[in-house]
Amino acid sequence: MLYQLAIYAVSSSGDKTVTILYPMLSDIPTNAKIDINDPVSCGNIASVILHL
Repeated sequence: MLYQLAIYAVSSSGDKTVTILYPMLSDIPTNAKIDINDPVSCGNIASVILHL
């Protein structure tokens, strides 16, 4: 799922940020962000945000 979302983020036009929601048993939500960088320029080209 993460690979597929990364491909969607890179190939989309506009914001280039996608979000995935994971169910948890904890009452305290946490977030994680994965930046996808261009291997040549080392610049950020997209992001995947995980709401855990």
